Amino acid sequence: MKKVYIETLGCPKNWVESEKLMGDLGNVSVTQNPEEANTIIVNTCGFLQASRQESIETILGLAEYKKSGDCDKLVVSGCLVESHGRELAEELHEVDLFCKTGERENLLQLLQIDSTLEDHYDRRFLQNTWSNYLKISEGCNHKCSFCTIPQFKGKLKSRSIEDLVDESKKMVDRGVTEITLVGQDLSSYGFDLSGENLSALLRELVKIKKVKWIRLLYLYPSLVDDELIRVIKNEEKIAKYFDIPVQHLENTMLKRMNRSGSIESYQELIEKIRMEIDRVALRTTLIVGFPGETEERFQTLLSNMKDIKWNHLGAFEYSPEESTKSFYLDQHVDPEIKKQRLEQVMELQAQISYDLLEDRVGSVCDVLIEEVIPEDDENPAYYIGRSQFEAPEIDGNIVISSLEPVGIGQYIPVKIIKRSEYDLFGGPA
Repeated sequence: MKKVYIETLGCPKNWVESEKLMGDLGNVSVTQNPEEANTIIVNTCGFLQASRQESIETILGLAEYKKSGDCDKLVVSGCLVESHGRELAEELHEVDLFCKTGERENLLQLLQIDSTLEDHYDRRFLQNTWSNYLKISEGCNHKCSFCTIPQFKGKLKSRSIEDLVDESKKMVDRGVTEITLVGQDLSSYGFDLSGENLSALLRELVKIKKVKWIRLLYLYPSLVDDELIRVIKNEEKIAKYFDIPVQHLENTMLKRMNRSGSIESYQELIEKIRMEIDRVALRTTLIVGFPGETEERFQTLLSNMKDIKWNHLGAFEYSPEESTKSFYLDQHVDPEIKKQRLEQVMELQAQISYDLLEDRVGSVCDVLIEEVIPEDDENPAYYIGRSQFEAPEIDGNIVISSLEPVGIGQYIPVKIIKRSEYDLFGGPA
């Protein structure tokens, strides 16, 4: 039987594509060791220069197994193939096939696999069975001046509610209890369909039995409307968690980024969410060092961070992409200054997070257990998990001390007793 090793780079959307791909390959054996593989697949990310470089280095590293191991086929798929496929084919002669997202017939032919590709695909889980991602759309209609995604992903293409409910039921039948919705922009879901939107999708997903949490990742700030806020507030299964990447917190910079809305409208939205929902977590993403970010504008960003107080925040340095409009803007920022500003943002967020987590001390919340650290002669076992207020892989954890054994994938009530900058600590309530 063929053995396949797959390396997935980039965002959760890529993880879904890897699971779809492995589902298409049928009953091939999946190995966690590239030395054992007959076929190695690299599912690449092409969003930024750093991610492209990581993808190329990964491809070259795994290509060595064609020389030293059992591997005779090296396949490269994903976003980098969509954005730079021709250049890759000219440079990487070690690769047997370049495969765009969703175009897998050539791979099946290369591996001599007889499989029928269907609209309602069956995914092959490559991680834990209790939490997984549901990709609800592809592409994006926004025209942010720094982003390359619409150039190779195209305009928004939403999947139907029927299709998504069908896939979600299959996920739940296989043990998934937390479903995280992903896409380039969830809040635009259904704009290309008749009579469907994100709120309507959520109302159908919450009807699925045995789903504990439904989580949303990436909501465009100007498209978060009152209806969506009400649905998240009123539906118990939907995590009280808003991921709203604003990219900057100064109006001139938002205009240069070609982002709709303003810092005033963002503040109004955040205030409305916090007024409507008593206990809620808010996450955002910021870009520092964008062309035109003067010291004064950067200080405005820091000041507005202090005012809004996001529960979770990620940030990265602006990466000049030649195919984007921002590449040709004036007033580019020195790389060393970008680095320093990133450090300042994350230092400030660490303090904000530490202060906000103090409000969680003494509270009780349901926690999904995801990891166990075995006990030894001196210390009891402890467990690592998350509540509905922390997203998988990107936010802090909750560390639980328990004398009684707890199963992985279980939900238990936990009383929070202390906190660090990003993590919480407690025990069974």
